Amino acid sequence: MEGSINITPNNSEIMDVKEASGFLKISEAKLRRLVNEKRVPYFRIDGRILFSRSSVESWVESLIVQPTGKSAEDSARDAADTIWNGTHGG
Repeated sequence: MEGSINITPNNSEIMDVKEASGFLKISEAKLRRLVNEKRVPYFRIDGRILFSRSSVESWVESLIVQPTGKSAEDSARDAADTIWNGTHGG
């Protein structure tokens, strides 16, 4: 069914605190703090704190720190230069 939410076990679109903390590899207490601080996307149904897997995945993506100022090629070249010079006395 288009637009429906997948709620099958082990690959659920909707996660409770225990499942979401496992998914994020943080403690349930830490996740509850993030909820209280409104730093993680969540919703409540009948008082239960729930998470959309896709929303949590998007949130995690937004937290990823990207390298600045250099292309991947420049960074690789600098790493190779460091290794070469460090190994061969420069």
